[in-house]
Amino acid sequence: MRKLYRSFVFSYMHDIAKLEAKSPGSIAKGKRFSTVYKRRSELTAGRLKVLMAQGFNKRVIALADETEVHSDDELAEGVTTDSGEAVYHIKEKEGRSTKVMNFFRMADVRRRRMDQSKRKQYKLPERRREDPVMPQPSALTALPKQVPIDWFDPSYWNNTLTVREHADYIEDGVDVALPLEEFCKTWEDCAKWKNLPKKEFMQTYGNAVLDLYDMPTEQELEQLARWEDGEGEKSSSNSEGGDDNDDGE
Repeated sequence: MRKLYRSFVFSYMHDIAKLEAKSPGSIAKGKRFSTVYKRRSELTAGRLKVLMAQGFNKRVIALADETEVHSDDELAEGVTTDSGEAVYHIKEKEGRSTKVMNFFRMADVRRRRMDQSKRKQYKLPERRREDPVMPQPSALTALPKQVPIDWFDPSYWNNTLTVREHADYIEDGVDVALPLEEFCKTWEDCAKWKNLPKKEFMQTYGNAVLDLYDMPTEQELEQLARWEDGEGEKSSSNSEGGDDNDDGE
């Protein structure tokens, strides 16, 4: 057993040494990101708990369900509060709408209150998260896999994502989680719509949100299908040979 343990330790340390030699600093970077991921996962769980406790519908829960929908944070070196408390700078989450960010921040106020009421004396207080003076992009750039469309900033959806990505996100239907921002700034605002039937919600609030987002046209979806079936490539070859002139000359 002792030999087996020594063999395991030697192999583990050998692998670490090889990795560090190949990419100096990678071990420290890996540990840092592991901590960042853990904090973001805890933030996800806390926000979900609040939204469920507030009785929101499943579309709003889906808005917060994936870890990738939330921003991460990192310790701001040399920055403290007047009382000496460490500060963590919130990283900018690519693609997320300001409306959703502010909605999550509102949930955080309630989340911290819930935590404080249950937090035992020996537990450390939650870290202090603040926006830096200059926005700092996150190194965690993965987008969520399946979210209501209004998680995305309309400009990002319309101008950054591809038609293929649009098609993937709406493959199982289009959900809108929140009304326009003016209707979800307070819990009192949210109480007016959070449990409306989906059809009534869309008629009263959701369609105005949906109008901000470009949807793939039928022609675009048909062309995507042709490319994926290999027909688009064949058609393109024929066009280059002069059989099909798209310029109308």
